[in-house]
Amino acid sequence: DPGGAYIHVVPGAGACPDDTATVLVNVLAPSVDAGPDLTLCQGDTVQLSGSGAGALIWSPALGLSDPNVPDPLAFASVPTTYLLQATDTNGCTAADSMLLTVVVPPLADAGEDQTVCAGTSALLGGSPTGPPGSAFQWSPASDLDDPASGTPTATPPTTTWYSVLVTDADGCFTQDSVLVSVLQAPALDAGPDTAVCAGGSVQLGAVGTGTFLWDPATGLDDPASATPLATPVNTTTYLVTLTDTAGCSNTDQVTVTVLELPVAMAGEDLWVCPGSGVALSASGGTSYSWSPATSLDDPFSATPLATPAVTTTYVVTVTDAAGCADQASQTVTVSDDPPVDAGPDQTICAGESVFIGGSPSGLPGSSFSWSPAIGLDDPSLANPLASPSADQLYTLTVSNDTCTSSDQMLVLLSGNAEAGFSVRLEPGCDGLRAFFTDLSTGAVSYLWDFGDGTTSTLPSPQHVIPYGTPVTVVLQVTDANGCTGT
Repeated sequence: DPGGAYIHVVPGAGACPDDTATVLVNVLAPSVDAGPDLTLCQGDTVQLSGSGAGALIWSPALGLSDPNVPDPLAFASVPTTYLLQATDTNGCTAADSMLLTVVVPPLADAGEDQTVCAGTSALLGGSPTGPPGSAFQWSPASDLDDPASGTPTATPPTTTWYSVLVTDADGCFTQDSVLVSVLQAPALDAGPDTAVCAGGSVQLGAVGTGTFLWDPATGLDDPASATPLATPVNTTTYLVTLTDTAGCSNTDQVTVTVLELPVAMAGEDLWVCPGSGVALSASGGTSYSWSPATSLDDPFSATPLATPAVTTTYVVTVTDAAGCADQASQTVTVSDDPPVDAGPDQTICAGESVFIGGSPSGLPGSSFSWSPAIGLDDPSLANPLASPSADQLYTLTVSNDTCTSSDQMLVLLSGNAEAGFSVRLEPGCDGLRAFFTDLSTGAVSYLWDFGDGTTSTLPSPQHVIPYGTPVTVVLQVTDANGCTGT
């Protein structure tokens, strides 16, 4: 009953009056507070915050760490209303309640485990990784493009476990993990850089297990071989890609340097008398090899002495310091008759000169003798200057060791043009009038010079000569061979 003043009436007997008694009742109820309503993520615990006087007890006791304390830990799996009852020493009781709301944590899906090749990427996360509106935190964050994304891209250098923490709007969270296994690239060695002479080939040699592909394929006999034959035109860097059975690949490269060939040079062709020797000559390299080696004193010399029995063409292989080679040839003619060429017949005008002889007149090292020596500046030259006063037949004798040969050529004097003229003078108002009459022979063209800066090409021209002015008149005629007379 509620507290307050209670009046007890006792009826009187007979004519006696009623009697009353007043009783004052105080209700001594203990204080109690179950605390505020709380929200709990399923699977977590929360501490209740009850208070009150006397003995306290929570009910139901299920899901509480201790129902007899004011602040037990609650780990309920479903929403629960907890009642806190307090009993004081007088046996009086009081109660209060609070609601514990249990929220189911969000579902987390880190995705399927994956296997990738080293250096490649994997897309993490499920479909979806968590409910809409959730926050995500991946760890470890290194090698992730965005650790706060639901689907980050991972590029791990080694096999790595990634965990994702999914937190919903209520602050409840769940964690899941995914394994990204990293397959290392297959071991590959393209081999050392190398060099090849222009036009030559070299065998490449890549070492590894799997399938090979070389790039560029130009100059390779088989770009899918581990050991293709390379014949590059220019210095080339070849990139080889090795792919293993797991689909992982690795690359390496090798440079093939193309070396220029030396320029082999052999001397001019030679002539030699039977039984005599002559020195060959070659240049352009660091080592030499002549073929055929027979009749040579040293086939590995740049200048071997050749004593062939018959006319022979010697081929020399010239090799440079890098081992690249080129070839040239030199022919030695064996004959009793050394080459001789007196040159073509020549026609000159009287009084002119001309060089005679061939191109060349004979082999280098030969001796030359022209006869007769008349009109020659030096009859021992291969190509002397001839100035004969009449038609002349010249004989050239070439000597080489004990062998001699001869040839002839003719120098003809051309030109029968002889200039001549007469002049008749008549006085005139403006000077002497000169009438020239041509008396030349063999002339086909004329050139008159009147000595006053004027000329004429007529055979018999006329000209006015001023009085008191001496002049010298010159006539030059040219014949059909281009020879002139004055």
